Amino acid sequence: MAGDGCRLTAVFDWGCYGLGDFLYEVAWFTFWAPWHAGLAAIDFRSALLGHYQAAGLDVPRFDERLRCYELHVGLTHLAYCTFTGDPGRHLPSIARRTREILGSG
Repeated sequence: MAGDGCRLTAVFDWGCYGLGDFLYEVAWFTFWAPWHAGLAAIDFRSALLGHYQAAGLDVPRFDERLRCYELHVGLTHLAYCTFTGDPGRHLPSIARRTREILGSG
């Protein structure tokens, strides 16, 4: 309620909770980019590699890790669509995107 001194300080999404590799977060952007023009307009891979190189940060196996996490995002959402009984609406496009990523390596 407004004026009661309370404020939102954090949001937790335990369904996607994870500690560790920052590239997993990037994979969410790169996986869903084909569906969102704003994300598709950004070449996250090149931007991040350029940033890390400029900072002198070595990111071992960048492409392999990013691709692995993109596959995880895709497979998780294929399972979710199947679980919710939504195989016809989103499942085909998510499956297609997951196959694209799988074939890109």
